[in-house]
Amino acid sequence: MRTLATILIIFFLLTAAASALAEDLPVAERSLTYRGISYGITQDEANHLYITDWKMGEVWRVDPTTGAYTLFGGLGNTLDAKSDAIGNIWLTSFSNPYLNRINTTANPITLTTWDLSAWEPSRTYKLSGVAFDDLDRVWFSEWGEVSDTQLLYRFDPASNQLCGYTLPGGNHGWYLLYQAPYLWLSDWVQARILRFNTVTQELTYWGAGTKAEPRGLALDADGNIWWADIGAGKIGQLNPTTNALKLFSLPDSGPPNYSIPYMVSVKDGFIWYTAQGDEVGTLGRLDPAVATGTLSTASPNTFTATETCRPLSTGTTTTVSVTTGEWTEPWPTRTWLDTSASASAGWFLYEAPGAELPYGISIEGTRIWVTDQMYNKLMRAVLPIHLPTATSTTTPTITTTPTRTKTPTITLTPTRTKTPTITLTPTRTKTPTITRTPTQTQTPTITATTTKTKPPNTPTFTATLTIIVPTQELTNFLYLPIIFR
Repeated sequence: MRTLATILIIFFLLTAAASALAEDLPVAERSLTYRGISYGITQDEANHLYITDWKMGEVWRVDPTTGAYTLFGGLGNTLDAKSDAIGNIWLTSFSNPYLNRINTTANPITLTTWDLSAWEPSRTYKLSGVAFDDLDRVWFSEWGEVSDTQLLYRFDPASNQLCGYTLPGGNHGWYLLYQAPYLWLSDWVQARILRFNTVTQELTYWGAGTKAEPRGLALDADGNIWWADIGAGKIGQLNPTTNALKLFSLPDSGPPNYSIPYMVSVKDGFIWYTAQGDEVGTLGRLDPAVATGTLSTASPNTFTATETCRPLSTGTTTTVSVTTGEWTEPWPTRTWLDTSASASAGWFLYEAPGAELPYGISIEGTRIWVTDQMYNKLMRAVLPIHLPTATSTTTPTITTTPTRTKTPTITLTPTRTKTPTITLTPTRTKTPTITRTPTQTQTPTITATTTKTKPPNTPTFTATLTIIVPTQELTNFLYLPIIFR
């Protein structure tokens, strides 16, 4: 009877462990402006979220704790909006040569606009990413045609002076990251990752790989730069100290989905990303310690920028359209399907329930926030805790050997191809030992076969049991999707 009870306990634990490999993700969502196209999400020091809507010319500021929001409208085509140290919001206008500041402390709230057209009349300005340095100066980048001599800009609002810095062969990036004393930016026309020293004006750049088009950027705790490669369907990592370049191909970057990553965010050593595909959008998580990537050495090149500084014309101030409201709980929720069982080692995937096109991504506390470009929504989900690591190695064998003279041997051989290898050897000193005194002179063999049918899009799990002591960590999962190519 004790043997039967042990087998039943093992069976239920194994079933639960298998189920943990397929935990769908509840995703709460709220609609933004109808027919808009939302882009990135940034955060300030108080964790307020800032969402840009390029098509509608809007910036949303959302309090993630209360759901209260402020919508600033009539701002022109903007790609990136960030809050400075006193709460003002800076943004560029991609279609016009404008640098803008929403003066959130003014009453009423106003918009100050600096026109760059007279600073160098011959230039065609297409402005994009925004960042701030330690002196509260505003940096922003420029995107243009291949033939243009692109510039990186620094604006000092105290002196009204604008400085431009030449970049080698131009630059075509949308976002900036500041890591004192450096600015990181990408060039997705020339397939480069660039680092600009704001003190010495020296620029170092590395090739980002074949067919690379780096888009979203993120830094990890070790100073590595990460990016989403929309050209090759990969997540890229560069160690600027060793010049090590590592590229990770998305599990579904090939047919039929041809998934393309757009933005990345780093949390506890994991790389979360948004991706859009031919069939479905996804939210993914990469564990770089487990996933297989292609490692190479990227040769650094250096370039000393030329600085040109002139005062800007005085900015003009106008009132700005402001709408306030609050999204009360509970938010409407939809389920994203966990398809991690079909992914390779170190990857976890959540598949959108409809035609969602995930783009912007930001992690606030234990929650992940994503924008959807198809339906123009802001989406929210709780990060999975203790997410297990899927593997794609050979069929594992789980063996337990009690410390008795006549030891029954029980072996479990799952029929899945992507499951972890776990070996457990219990001892009397650290863990309880469940023993059984055989009533026969020979070692008994107990075999049980169970089949669990999973929801659609997940494989059938069949286990042939000759003892079962699963140690698979059980956890919940998460998924989301987004697009704009």
